Amino acid sequence: MVERQGREPGEPKLRDDVPWHCPGMGPSRVARVERDGGRWTRVMVQYQAGCQPGPAYEGQPIDEWQCPVRSQWLTRAEFDEGRRRWAAQTSSNDYGRYINRHHGGAMNNGHNEQLVENLQLRAARAAITASASRKQGAPGVVEAAREVVGGINLAKFVVESEREFVRQLDQQTQRLKSRLPAAAQSWGLARKLLNIFLRDCAYTYILRDAYGLDRIEPWLEVPLDSYTAGGLRAAAKKLNESPPKWRTVKSLMPADSAEYQRVAARVADKLRVLRVHLDAYWWGARDEK
Repeated sequence: MVERQGREPGEPKLRDDVPWHCPGMGPSRVARVERDGGRWTRVMVQYQAGCQPGPAYEGQPIDEWQCPVRSQWLTRAEFDEGRRRWAAQTSSNDYGRYINRHHGGAMNNGHNEQLVENLQLRAARAAITASASRKQGAPGVVEAAREVVGGINLAKFVVESEREFVRQLDQQTQRLKSRLPAAAQSWGLARKLLNIFLRDCAYTYILRDAYGLDRIEPWLEVPLDSYTAGGLRAAAKKLNESPPKWRTVKSLMPADSAEYQRVAARVADKLRVLRVHLDAYWWGARDEK
């Protein structure tokens, strides 16, 4: 492996500060990046041994640090994992301020902070529409839902296991439900709108890359409504499955939703896709009717 000129998206830059710290490390900087076949593969991080992070070291070249300097190689996966863990533990605003101070406005994986924020707001507008919230019996649903999901810290969804992901999804579903107009505060509607939003974020390249949403794509849920439920019930017959009877989005409860998602995973597996993409099949069928 040799170090080469040219950078791919998300590749650390030489002398970049590392905003998170490995156990036992003090303030850290990227000292070397190795590449293989066009992809960066590992990073040498130089750090102050026995020193604590502090403003006295901000902006100083490594060779001017007053503490002993040591080096450690991190694989690409280790480096990215540390970066994502740090982001998940910090609010999006705090993270943005840190990166803006140290890296001239770059967000996760090298994307501009303001651009990432604007694209999330755009995804909220595109996902939460009058059509998606129709027949909910209350005005103001679209505006309230857009405000909530547009401000979600997406990094909180990028976790280690599906169980953790579902826990976060449940928490955010309840939060969105509580912020909807009183007449529209149903679990089913909140879950549907949140799932549409997360799917559209995963479909948006820069958001996907900035937050590492590809890691949670297998756990994303297919948004449920009467069309999707109908498609699932029809496909489930070939698998000897029998999802719960569909009533309405407003009446959908967590247990029935979980069963639909389980069946959706089986249907998607037969199609060699992930369940979050199933709606693309049935939306296309709607246009033909």
